[in-house]
Amino acid sequence: GPPTYDGAKRALLRHLPKNEPRPEAEQLHFAKRRADELITEFADRVCEMACAVARDDGRHLSEDDCMTWARALAFGAFVRGAGKELTPILMLLQPETLNDAVNWAIELEVMLETGEKEVLGWDMPTVGLIDKYLGWARGLWEN
Repeated sequence: GPPTYDGAKRALLRHLPKNEPRPEAEQLHFAKRRADELITEFADRVCEMACAVARDDGRHLSEDDCMTWARALAFGAFVRGAGKELTPILMLLQPETLNDAVNWAIELEVMLETGEKEVLGWDMPTVGLIDKYLGWARGLWEN
């Protein structure tokens, strides 16, 4: 019959030592952008980590599937670790690719640092981060 959740879980757990994530995968999952790290440097770092995890844990995958998995791992790690101001906005905007997320993060950072209201083309209030989130949500719902 079709694969079940329990069957998939058992297969996955067989590949993990003592049912715990490998240190590299755990480091990637909890990767955070360093204070002195540029957005592009953080993206490069999580890409390298994701490729290492996919290469080590995805030996049974085809090269294309391994690269797809590495891109997905890097994308998730980038959005999670971009920073307390950028992560919620990126999650709200839901970029489709790591490249989109990096480009938006760069523009968002400029907007947050300079107070510009229309870096991304949306009119956003400049008072308080909460107002910025609400303005973005209103703009997304209206379009």
